[in-house]
Amino acid sequence: MKLYSINVKICATAYIKAESEEEAMDILLETVGDGKSQLFGEDDMRGVIDGSTFSSDMDDFTLSPAITYYGVYDDDETLQLVEEFDDEDEEEEDD
Repeated sequence: MKLYSINVKICATAYIKAESEEEAMDILLETVGDGKSQLFGEDDMRGVIDGSTFSSDMDDFTLSPAITYYGVYDDDETLQLVEEFDDEDEEEEDD
């Protein structure tokens, strides 16, 4: 069995605490940038997307846990082999 990866586009709703629309947009642009690079490292994602109900005590910048797949990131993008593993090894771990 092989594990492959490919970059894909997703759409989500951002919730931003701010005093004005202008400040909210500034926070968004500072956080997301051009949107063409990885926005967050694995550790940075904790608390940004956590599936909780949105309320006034949420973080200043939060992404909705509901996302929509929007397609492959780049038309020239190809699948990358991440890892090869034996199916037998996986079955032994399940026991």
